[in-house]
Amino acid sequence: MNPLLVQRIALLVVFITLIMLLLLMGYLFWLQRRAVAELDRPREAERQRRAARRTGRFPLS
Repeated sequence: MNPLLVQRIALLVVFITLIMLLLLMGYLFWLQRRAVAELDRPREAERQRRAARRTGRFPLS
């Protein structure tokens, strides 16, 4: 095999690996943000109920 061909194949493998790593990191980041949003929902609802009590408004449904 030609050394230039070997270098190109190695570069292609590294490039594909980096793309896959970036996709995996993006997916994991998305999963983490979704989990945090699910944890925040009850807190946000409680905060809105307390704010409604303070101002005398009915809570949002």
